[in-house]
Amino acid sequence: MNSVRCAVFISVVASVFAVPPVGAQPSLPVTISGNEIKAEIDLPGGIGADLSIQFENVVGLVPGALSLSAQIVNPFEILPRLPGFGTTLPSGFPVLVRIVPSAGSALSFSGVYRISIHTHNLHLDSRLPVSFFTAHGPSDRFADITTFVGMGSYRAGGDGGGFSDFIVLLDLRAIDPVIVGKFADVQETLAEHAGVIAPAALADLQARLAQARTYYDTGLTVSAIAAMTTFSEKVVEYSGTSIPDVWRANDDLENVAGYLRSQAGTLRFSLTVKAGRR
Repeated sequence: MNSVRCAVFISVVASVFAVPPVGAQPSLPVTISGNEIKAEIDLPGGIGADLSIQFENVVGLVPGALSLSAQIVNPFEILPRLPGFGTTLPSGFPVLVRIVPSAGSALSFSGVYRISIHTHNLHLDSRLPVSFFTAHGPSDRFADITTFVGMGSYRAGGDGGGFSDFIVLLDLRAIDPVIVGKFADVQETLAEHAGVIAPAALADLQARLAQARTYYDTGLTVSAIAAMTTFSEKVVEYSGTSIPDVWRANDDLENVAGYLRSQAGTLRFSLTVKAGRR
């Protein structure tokens, strides 16, 4: 982190660690239309947002299939879950969203869902970049899943292969360590689920990931973006036959293809950010 960003981060941390207002929405009001669910966040202090989840292929998306809640959190509560120095809660939107299947839910989906959030409590500022994070469990460390950010009032989102906690974080980390970490995340997912991925598909994806990393390491960022785009396309091609791609509520199915596509998508986003800075 450069000296300017470090100074900004310290000043922001000082303001963020002031005690935020207390409040929670144990159940967000939702509307369902086709394969999309929308929810409204309305918390004390004028803190609010619109949340959208859109599925590629979904079954059982009915009222009550998912439990959506939101709460204002104190920075100390989530400190152990932050991805490292340079990330913290933004003072304007210290909100944790939790999305989990309700008891008895029959919801299932294949591929990925696309989740987005829109709030007027934050605004894009190049000095204070904010990113969208998730964690698979209520005590797990947050991981960046950002695939887009919008101008004006803050809009951001990403892809996912499973549900749990979501949060917006001020992210002043240097871009290169973030990219290296995202490469490592894709590699870890391939290794962790190697036993359920067809050998030919695994070898192909491993080679494509290695090629993308080589491009990145040699300064060919645009080529790395193209390689990761092809990686994601191949994951889609292998989904359902060579790679498990189904998530089912209250079950132990692992949507491996969804995880890989989510991680590859946010890696492409970070590579694109780096390419744009040149």
